[in-house]
Amino acid sequence: MLLLSLPKAYKVTAGSSEGESVSGALRAALLEAGISDIKLMRVDNKIPPNAVYNPDLEIPTGVMVPTCYCFVDSKEAGQIISAAIGVGIAENGYGIIKEYAGNVTKEEAEEEIQKKLEEEFRKEGLIIADVKIASTQHTVEKYGCSVATVPFWNRD
Repeated sequence: MLLLSLPKAYKVTAGSSEGESVSGALRAALLEAGISDIKLMRVDNKIPPNAVYNPDLEIPTGVMVPTCYCFVDSKEAGQIISAAIGVGIAENGYGIIKEYAGNVTKEEAEEEIQKKLEEEFRKEGLIIADVKIASTQHTVEKYGCSVATVPFWNRD
């Protein structure tokens, strides 16, 4: 029995924020990423067959959504934190997602994503035709969080 239908679309998004607690910072970062009102269901790093990229994808409030994501949080004032996620699509439509989050700059996180995608495609013997990356950087004041996500939805 199939409990979830195969996703037809996805978007690539990221956000960072402060909060009065670590969980408050995560919630605010999800809000900045535009996905605060959905239930994230963690999935692996593959793009479903025939799923299309839609940067304007709207997902109804309150639904459970298959999502590949990463995040980093910190309560060390002055610390730089970043999260990045990237989708690589091969010429044949096959897609791979790679994520990275840590105490690095946004540029360093993006470079790490690019390296991870290139390595994975090389292992698979595929050529990257397209890459989409979303990233974010934050300097912590009290409680900070950076999150990067690829949510999927079963409608375009």
